[in-house]
Amino acid sequence: MVLGSTPLIVMASILAYLGGEFVNSITLSVMKKYTKGKWLFSRTIGSTIAGHLVDTLIFMFIVFGKLPAEVLAQMIIIQYVFKVGYEILATPLTYWVIDKIKRYEKLDTFDYGIKYNPFELKI
Repeated sequence: MVLGSTPLIVMASILAYLGGEFVNSITLSVMKKYTKGKWLFSRTIGSTIAGHLVDTLIFMFIVFGKLPAEVLAQMIIIQYVFKVGYEILATPLTYWVIDKIKRYEKLDTFDYGIKYNPFELKI
């Protein structure tokens, strides 16, 4: 009773983060191979569009799923537009950071031969 809905919000946050980041990572990896490492802006924004859609839907349905559909839809749209809008605004910073890392490491990797199964155990 003391914690109220805190455990639900924490669980929803963790599940949304895991699902969203997984989709974001796969999308970014696949798009990098498809574009042969070009068009970073489309990769970062495209992966954000996919990842944050999953993140937002998981969180909102777990935490606010009992709200009327119209209210829930508005909340999802507002949160999603904010997240994607932030990524668009942060793209120049992303370019700058990635450029610095690539220059420092002198390395640009591609995920060829990768299986995108999070449940595969390698022992």
